[in-house]
Amino acid sequence: MNLCKKIFFLLMITLSWELKAQGSEETVFTGTFGRIYEAITGDLGVTLASIALAVSGIMAAFGALRWLYFVMVLLGVAILFGADDIVAWIRG
Repeated sequence: MNLCKKIFFLLMITLSWELKAQGSEETVFTGTFGRIYEAITGDLGVTLASIALAVSGIMAAFGALRWLYFVMVLLGVAILFGADDIVAWIRG
């Protein structure tokens, strides 16, 4: 197994022990992915997305990055933070 798989495996075990210690009715995956979603869309995610947009915008302005890649970053951030609205729109 490569290093990423080992780290992911240890993270899952650690989080499952934490959930059992809390006596939660959540499953390991529900709790884990819920926390990951909250981290990505919470304050940390907004901060990292803002930094990514600012840095890639400055790099594109000075010619160190193609504008296409900046637009890709912009669309990725928009999809990430607008996922709830996109799913609601698709469901009707």
